[in-house]
Amino acid sequence: MFGKNPKVEVLETKFEMFENCSKKMMEKLDIAVNAISDNSNKIALVLEKHDSRLLMSEKFDQDQIERMKSLREEIAAVKSSNTAEHKSVIEKMETLETRVDALSKWKWQATAIIGFVIFLTSAVPNLTRFFQSFNTSTSIAPTEIVRKA
Repeated sequence: MFGKNPKVEVLETKFEMFENCSKKMMEKLDIAVNAISDNSNKIALVLEKHDSRLLMSEKFDQDQIERMKSLREEIAAVKSSNTAEHKSVIEKMETLETRVDALSKWKWQATAIIGFVIFLTSAVPNLTRFFQSFNTSTSIAPTEIVRKA
């Protein structure tokens, strides 16, 4: 009567098998959870590195943008100073052109005056002879004056 019931024994063995099986499954689940946790930590590290690289990249981009802005401002300043210098050079060139034109006119005027003086110095002896002929008592025909010269 107090003997074990064979059904109870079968149930106990099945229960032990399920218990062993569930222990193995729990161990496997613990291993899987640990692996997932490790991978999660590794992913977190990768994401942290990635975020820091993104921040560094954004900082670098901002620095480059600031450098471009400052270079643009420098270029604009140089351009405006070059424009002012260009205007002053053009004004100087125009002044020099007017001076060269004036000197050129003076040169031609001086050349004309010198030519006229040379003409007069070569013609004066003939003219003085011509006018002296009027002062003399004898009149000489103009054709004779030309022959004497």
